[in-house]
Amino acid sequence: MTIMKTFALTTAAAALIGASAASAQVFGDEIGTDYGYDGFERGFAETGYYDALDRDGDEMLSENEYATGLFTDYDRDADMMVSEDEFATGTQRYMGDAYAGGQFADYDANADGMVDRSEFRNFYGTEYTSMYTGADGDADGMLNRDEYGSSVYNTADADRDQVITIEEEGFFEGWFDGDDIEARVREVGDLM
Repeated sequence: MTIMKTFALTTAAAALIGASAASAQVFGDEIGTDYGYDGFERGFAETGYYDALDRDGDEMLSENEYATGLFTDYDRDADMMVSEDEFATGTQRYMGDAYAGGQFADYDANADGMVDRSEFRNFYGTEYTSMYTGADGDADGMLNRDEYGSSVYNTADADRDQVITIEEEGFFEGWFDGDDIEARVREVGDLM
């Protein structure tokens, strides 16, 4: 599992790329456009996603804010629990086919068929802490907009050709789907 394959999140105000006419307006005038990093970065900044994750408004994502965003993205049905299907979707999205970490049952400590916030914290600590550290280019313990945006872009760019293609746009499907991400992040609260 690579550091760059991990980040996206956070993961987490409109669908990002090409999934609908509304999302096309965020990144350009045409649905199905391939995006280099500069085009992506401009569009991503306009979504407000980073700002929603940055709950304390300090223009940096702490590991807690990042982990909360990641839980929010894994929890697709917003029930404050991660089902086995949601777990599979999240690990596929962020870690890809090569994910070799623990399986759902390893993190469902109480064997109730769901991973709650506490159990997700353990999953995060095992699978994501080093990824967060790896994305922190200046090693200050926080992710600035550029570090976070780069990690999202690199995760979506599955073939590492420095272009998010029409096929790779599916990475962003369901990030928001009309949900108020800021309210969701507040509801989840501190994960760490």
